[in-house]
Amino acid sequence: MTQKKPDDLKQLQGTYRKDRVRPRLKISFPPLENLEPPDDLVGNAREAWKQLVPVIKKSCNLTVVDVPLLCVLCWNYAMMLEAGAHLASEGLLVKGSRGMVKSPWLAIERQSSAATLKLMKEFGMTPGSRLHIWADPPAEPSLADELAAMANSDAAAHPPLETSEKGGDK
Repeated sequence: MTQKKPDDLKQLQGTYRKDRVRPRLKISFPPLENLEPPDDLVGNAREAWKQLVPVIKKSCNLTVVDVPLLCVLCWNYAMMLEAGAHLASEGLLVKGSRGMVKSPWLAIERQSSAATLKLMKEFGMTPGSRLHIWADPPAEPSLADELAAMANSDAAAHPPLETSEKGGDK
């Protein structure tokens, strides 16, 4: 299946048709004001919230609908750290019924780190994901704004001539 061309490219190529464009819905949600962790987030996940959410809040516009995803991120991050701590203390191999086997913490660490990485990408927390974050370009000044700026700069550069009120032309 072929990908659709972006509207900007169609405009450049002269193939853009207004009647074929679907309107885009702009949905907005209230911003996330309360940075306290939710009550159901406990233990290391709660600490992860306190560590990660203020950093994310500075770099992107968090809304109230982001809270569940942030909770999943914090839970996976905490699980990754806990599994890493177990692996550091117990090692990669543990004694099983048939001898030495891989630690079950290895699978937990691998899964939680993969989930953490995916969620960090969603919030622009990896170098590669920051390349794909687009900000709205600054608004270009209108013609009226440019003319007003030119008039103001001309007025400052060329003050009006003073005329005397006493006399006229002789």
